[in-house]
Amino acid sequence: MECDSSRSLQDWMAVVRSLGQMSHQNLVNFLGYCCEDNKQLFLVFEYSHKGSLDSHIFGKEEEALPWEIRVKIAIGTAQGLAFLHSIKNRPLHRELRMHNIMLDEQYNAKLFYLESIKPSLVDEGLMAGRFRYLAPEYGTFGLLDMKTDVCVFGMILLELLMGSKDRKKIKSKEGLDFWTTSLLPNDYKIEEIIDPRLGNDYSAKAATQMGTLINQCTAHDTKKRPLMQQVLDGLNYIAEIKD
Repeated sequence: MECDSSRSLQDWMAVVRSLGQMSHQNLVNFLGYCCEDNKQLFLVFEYSHKGSLDSHIFGKEEEALPWEIRVKIAIGTAQGLAFLHSIKNRPLHRELRMHNIMLDEQYNAKLFYLESIKPSLVDEGLMAGRFRYLAPEYGTFGLLDMKTDVCVFGMILLELLMGSKDRKKIKSKEGLDFWTTSLLPNDYKIEEIIDPRLGNDYSAKAATQMGTLINQCTAHDTKKRPLMQQVLDGLNYIAEIKD
């Protein structure tokens, strides 16, 4: 990737040094950099054969991702996020997005992580009119911590489950507001919200448990949200459910 000019070369070199110190199976591997005339800096990352997750969930793929692959991707993403939380001790914030989850040939998920000083998510959301991954405590009060990442991860899980960006179909019946409650209403029915492209090729029990985990991650009270390691444990449990 070509680095923009909003940062000085010195700032970018600090990013290069930081990236060179990180290695994890669920992070996109940083390979090196190229600097031309001390002005343009190019960062080189490993190639992701299957592209980004959003292209498979929201794109025009002929076949929908099977349930087992979706759970596998969720587990890999959670592993990468838990690792970053453990070594950085701070949230990813705006970099935790479905288009930053890359997939290799075996559909192993790898987070594309680049320490960024781009505008805040609130400013960007206001300018672009998008609040799809905006946790309520940050959108309302500007509060930000690792539990904010947990909330955003819950939103990504919901999109994996639904195969859609549209949350209106799960809120319109109850008139619920995400700024005061979790994403899924208490009386939701899994067969009404799960990606219809899956047909019956999924475990209803596992999908329902996924819905429970989504609500735990997106709880309005941040103290009620689990840590990423606990989320990972929940996903591993879901992966073991077969019927």
